[in-house]
Amino acid sequence: MTTQIVTANRLIDGLVVYFTSDDTWSQWIADAHISIEESKAQASLSLALASVAHSEVVDAYLIDVVTEASTIKPVRYRETIRAKGPSVSTSLPHIPAGRSNVDSSAFLNGV
Repeated sequence: MTTQIVTANRLIDGLVVYFTSDDTWSQWIADAHISIEESKAQASLSLALASVAHSEVVDAYLIDVVTEASTIKPVRYRETIRAKGPSVSTSLPHIPAGRSNVDSSAFLNGV
């Protein structure tokens, strides 16, 4: 059995979140509840799925992690990227409603 934690995306803003020991969600992987036994990992997932039913988060699932020097590190590269935050600039302007056919490079050039 690998060490596991529960992750999801918060529905209100899409941010990656982790299920904590006090049955809440945190944006920080360091706050995640670590399960060493399969039965405890499944129990955490079951509790987390209640948040899915209440439309707080979407797509809750277990991920494999390792702990090194008291740091939780995802095993899969995909989860490492999710834990570190958006891989694109969050400062770029959004495309205005009704202009979805506009070339995105125009926004980068201030058009």
